[in-house]
Amino acid sequence: MRSSATWSTVFLGMFILSIDVWRWGAPVALGPLGVPRWIYEFMGLQAALAVALYVFGRSAWRERHDGERDA
Repeated sequence: MRSSATWSTVFLGMFILSIDVWRWGAPVALGPLGVPRWIYEFMGLQAALAVALYVFGRSAWRERHDGERDA
């Protein structure tokens, strides 16, 4: 997953999922603990984004800075 096209697709997909246009005007559905379901979906999307950014950061930048050594 090092190609820029792959990472562009991953982050573009997450951006599109975050817009949530298809549910505008729909009644609010409550999930566990009486919290709206969209909050859980948002938290899941943010967790997926954090993982994607971590993997992207670890795989995309392999150059070393002064004073750094291999982990």
